[in-house]
Amino acid sequence: SARKPFSDKRVRQALMMAVDRGTVIEGAWSGFGTAIGSHYTPNDRGYIDTTGVHPYDIDKAKALLAEAGYADGFSFTIKAPQMAYAQRTSQILQAMLAEIGVTMTIETTEFP
Repeated sequence: SARKPFSDKRVRQALMMAVDRGTVIEGAWSGFGTAIGSHYTPNDRGYIDTTGVHPYDIDKAKALLAEAGYADGFSFTIKAPQMAYAQRTSQILQAMLAEIGVTMTIETTEFP
């Protein structure tokens, strides 16, 4: 990504490490899901299991943000459709990112 602060690899890594995927699955999907760490499903040829590459680690996430020059965090906005699962997922992520000082604003969009 060419857009700051996301252009810094450490920021992207910190955001990934701030997310407890199990909590997202439990909270937004009632436990029906599996963390796969990829855009592909395990049945797809292109699937590579990366779930252990950036595990949940709040302290490491904060350290990475500080290294990248964002010790006090930063703010950004995401767009999420009004469906319950999308809103709940966004709210869970919002709370998790707040733990590392990142303020995520949720802009609700209409879905056709």
